[in-house]
Amino acid sequence: MKNNVYGRNLTAAAALSEAARSAGVNESEITGEEITLDNGYYEVRFTSNWLQYDCYVDAATGDVPGISAAPLPAA
Repeated sequence: MKNNVYGRNLTAAAALSEAARSAGVNESEITGEEITLDNGYYEVRFTSNWLQYDCYVDAATGDVPGISAAPLPAA
């Protein structure tokens, strides 16, 4: 998804926001998160009540070139 509103590198918080938006998840539904930056991409892992997401966000542009979701493991 193209999002060129960022002229400089995104913050981790902005990367989380872009990942959630691309996944169709309201940020208030996020129950856990892990964000790392490597080679110009944020890897954003987060969970909601039912799913876990793994998303890549371009740190320079805010583009989301990849996202996956899987059900949470049974408790």
